[in-house]
Amino acid sequence: MIAYSYVAAKLVHFHWRDKLYAETGLSWPLIQASFYAREKRYGLRIKDWNVLCELAIAGRDQQAAKEALQHIGDQWDPDLWKEKQYFDSAVKWINTPA
Repeated sequence: MIAYSYVAAKLVHFHWRDKLYAETGLSWPLIQASFYAREKRYGLRIKDWNVLCELAIAGRDQQAAKEALQHIGDQWDPDLWKEKQYFDSAVKWINTPA
């Protein structure tokens, strides 16, 4: 199960957010479970929380993205988000009332 989180973390860098799940066959519920198993076993680094946040956004799971964002704080990962404006845009979506 934990290995699934590592696969998803790699694939997130090669696919657009809106096409990630369709192009890869990944499953958001499985990703979520795999990251939580990984967190329980090894803990997650800031980079991991950033990836989980992006994967939650791709899965349109605002609550899971918000939980990841609480761990990220202002430590956004430039390798993932590229520019702060993209991170800020994600934060805006996360904090928009459903």
